[in-house]
Amino acid sequence: MCSTQDFFREVIDEVAALKKEVKGAILINQAQTGTHINRTAREHLTGLSYPLFETVLHFYVAYKEAIAAGLSVLEYDGKSKAAQEMAAFFAELKEIVG
Repeated sequence: MCSTQDFFREVIDEVAALKKEVKGAILINQAQTGTHINRTAREHLTGLSYPLFETVLHFYVAYKEAIAAGLSVLEYDGKSKAAQEMAAFFAELKEIVG
């Protein structure tokens, strides 16, 4: 987790000093539900100065299969859990960005 803290401290804070305002949020990716590392990561990331997206992208095989097929996960299998969570992430992102 230190690398995430270092990234925020070194990169984001430097950009914020130049731009005066930086908007962002953290997306948890390749999560494995019910694991200790998933719970620990969420707890740690919640303590940082940026919000977490509500949507979490899990470690689904459909993501890899879609990439191998040269498709987005929505094109590859639009009814999969991976496609559903990707659509939820894009909807959340659109709401934030406006």
